[in-house]
Amino acid sequence: MRFLIDTTTAQLVRHGKFSRVTRMLASELGDGRGLLVNVLGGDIVPARERLCDPSEFVPFWVTLPWRSPGAIEDIQRAAKVIAKVVIPSLTAKPMVQEALNDLTWTFAKTFDLFPSGLRRSIGRTLGIEAEGERRELFFHWAAERGSAYRPFAALEGDVERAIAPKDGDTLVLPGASWGHVDMNALGRLRRAQRFSLVCLIYDVLPLDYPALLPVHDYVAYRDFLTGVGEYADLIIAPNETTLCRLEDLFLELGISLHGRLQRRCLAHAALYGVDGELSPRLQDLQLQRKAFLLCPSGLRARKHVLWLYALCAKLGKERADFPLLVIAGRCDLELIQTLKADPGWEKVGAFLLDPDDTELAWLYRHALASLYPSFEGGLGLSITEAVGYGRPCVAADAATLVEASAGFAEHLPRDEALWGGAITRLLDAEQKASPSNPTERPQTRGLLADIRLYLENCGW
Repeated sequence: MRFLIDTTTAQLVRHGKFSRVTRMLASELGDGRGLLVNVLGGDIVPARERLCDPSEFVPFWVTLPWRSPGAIEDIQRAAKVIAKVVIPSLTAKPMVQEALNDLTWTFAKTFDLFPSGLRRSIGRTLGIEAEGERRELFFHWAAERGSAYRPFAALEGDVERAIAPKDGDTLVLPGASWGHVDMNALGRLRRAQRFSLVCLIYDVLPLDYPALLPVHDYVAYRDFLTGVGEYADLIIAPNETTLCRLEDLFLELGISLHGRLQRRCLAHAALYGVDGELSPRLQDLQLQRKAFLLCPSGLRARKHVLWLYALCAKLGKERADFPLLVIAGRCDLELIQTLKADPGWEKVGAFLLDPDDTELAWLYRHALASLYPSFEGGLGLSITEAVGYGRPCVAADAATLVEASAGFAEHLPRDEALWGGAITRLLDAEQKASPSNPTERPQTRGLLADIRLYLENCGW
């Protein structure tokens, strides 16, 4: 059995659960009996090892009907880019930093409306190639557009190099595949070439909390899960909470699973055993000289990071030795602007955009404690990692997060008094405690070995 591992999402969102799980699966391929691939709609091509160039995205009008609820809004945004980027560039009038960031977001959401030559020109004006942080933001915001485009257009010659899965091959979709996979096309390909299909579903947050996504993305996500239920030979959930929610969903959709939905622990995908490195970015924050608390979370509204920041600011006024709050993850532009608009921001917190593995490992090892206030989660990887590095952890009481910590974290409802008391107790205990040793991770069989065993038992 040869495995084909889809890396499309991991190449766009380089850090986080998708890339970790993808790298875990890639490391399990071993002895050459597998390939890393990109799934472009219904086509399977060799994986690319770099982030895509904005000029390589498929045009907006190919994939999104003009009657889509967001189409008119996108046209208005594109007009804003023309008015505020293209025209001023002709007069050589410089733009302020805040305007550049705002227009980068707008461009990321509408760049597929522009011809390739104009995209490059706008990209140069906004400094996307020259400014590393802005480039990261651009690709993050572009990825968020999700179902409105296929993230990777086929390279010249990819048609000839397209992979034809063989009878007995297994294609694994380990990421947020709903943004780039045409499940109906993939289903037709599966029937024609007789390969097995395995999908990892981390959560169903877009369906449980539809306000988190635009309407057309909600519909795309539901259609994707319907396709998963119809075509997947094995559906993997990372915890009991998600498994039960998927069972209810497929029952609602009238799809019989017949044992195809299985729970598999993905804790071994967590960052673990990396010593960490004091990178130039961490040195700029001077964290080696400061006591700090770590919030390993993206700046998103549902993560409640602003709430945690406000709580830490309040506790800092009551306690002179209160440590810095370090927020590490992806960011929502509006939220980071809200934080940095606070005159006391630099005394209370610091933000590190998309830390790489060595930076994140250093933060886990040196933080006094890890805080994770998100009201909901899927895999709970950040909690698993904090516990794995032996750090005290306070987290929200969402069922998936409670499962992730396996009893090694304190879980609380979003109540200031409860969280304030828990953080204060941790700080008092940390002053007396010696450094913790990393928690031993139980040895588990590789996920691909589990998949192979399941499919072989089913007669594949």
